[in-house]
Amino acid sequence: MSLALAIGQFFVGPWSDRFGRRRLLMGGLMVYIISAAAVTFVPDFDWFLWVRFIQGLATAAFILLSRTIIRDMFTAERAARLLSFVYLALGMSSVLSPFIGSQLLELYGWRADFYLLSALALVVLILVITKLPETAPAGGGDYRGMGRLLGDYVQILRNPVFRANLAVNCMFSMGLISFVSASAPVYITFLGESPEAYAVAVGIVFSGSVAGSLVSSRVVVRAGIRRVLLAAAIVAAASGTTLLGLSVAGVVSAVWITIPMFCFLFAFALGSPQTVAAALTPFPNTAGTASSVFGVVQGLAIAGASFLLSVFADGTQWPMVIMVWVVGITSLVLYLALIRPRAGAAPETAAASG
Repeated sequence: MSLALAIGQFFVGPWSDRFGRRRLLMGGLMVYIISAAAVTFVPDFDWFLWVRFIQGLATAAFILLSRTIIRDMFTAERAARLLSFVYLALGMSSVLSPFIGSQLLELYGWRADFYLLSALALVVLILVITKLPETAPAGGGDYRGMGRLLGDYVQILRNPVFRANLAVNCMFSMGLISFVSASAPVYITFLGESPEAYAVAVGIVFSGSVAGSLVSSRVVVRAGIRRVLLAAAIVAAASGTTLLGLSVAGVVSAVWITIPMFCFLFAFALGSPQTVAAALTPFPNTAGTASSVFGVVQGLAIAGASFLLSVFADGTQWPMVIMVWVVGITSLVLYLALIRPRAGAAPETAAASG
């Protein structure tokens, strides 16, 4: 499904610049509804994988278009505030979905989870049809082939504001995926915690994302994107360093992994909306394409982090701890080196200088 998300985001953004956001969003939701329901009828595991791949392609539409539509409708700080609510919803779903999914599985079987997903997507589709206007700039884009599309991608990547914010976002995302990928073996196998205790720890950690999103939504309009992002980078670097320091000192327990990771996910949700809003600001007419580049590169960074964790997995906490420390420190260095020097210029002005 991760591969499908990457492929889908590669094309959805440029298509939304050309054909409009609303049409593609409705199409993606309809495919998601059908594929989520179809999963429950597949005859074998191979078919299950193919239907889930199609579901992943559809998911790419509303992941990408949610941030693109917000960028269409609001200025940078207000877009960051709205994106904070998106991250808030993601954080709350990460806390609640394992509990809801496990209850449905126990009471009604695995198919009930997919029926619920299909029903929720249907509700969203109805809201889009009845409430959401078209937000794409009038005129649309003109993409006549893969060569033109790749050329647009290169031009977007050459923008210094876009690159800097994308790089910081990738660091936050790699820290998140490090916990998601490595936490189960660390808590259950290495530390000997029960699955129930692990579920509680995961819930506590992801509540950090909820807290970060709430803080971001309240302060960004007053404080500005750069100040909030600086605070997020400092917290990420501090939490990663604390996690590493505790491991070096031999203080390794579920509690002393959970607390620093709570702080890291707080930083993730505090800073990620700022990076998205700032990265897309220089592209008012091609926000969909820019959002595609953002999503594809972010996906590659996440895949790279997962690969490194699998290569260096040794049954201990060290691969996860080192990865979180590296990306936390790197996020702060990138901010100081690439974003802070442009603090005197608006994103559009800074973009023009590149």
